Amino acid sequence: MDATEDRSRRRRREFAAAAESWFRVSPLEPGVWLVGEPGHVNSWLIQGSERDVLLDTGLGLADISVAVASVSPRQPGIAASIIKPPPVAPTAPATPKPKVSPATTK
Repeated sequence: MDATEDRSRRRRREFAAAAESWFRVSPLEPGVWLVGEPGHVNSWLIQGSERDVLLDTGLGLADISVAVASVSPRQPGIAASIIKPPPVAPTAPATPKPKVSPATTK
């Protein structure tokens, strides 16, 4: 499966927002694009001579691959600037162990 087919397959998923109206893609420098979710978060597409890298992937409310495809035919690698650990459920308070008397034998 090539990158175009993969992007097409992913576009069939349901998203809360349409990518075409959600993202704003703007050039910053030659080979560097701001992929913004206005009022929310920014991602950056950095184009190399052989590969592209998408730094951060946004909120996930719209398909960011559509925005990336508007400026690059290559499927980028992904890098994250912030990685949050998964939430951990609070631990239950420790319950005291029952006191056990040593068995007496007669």
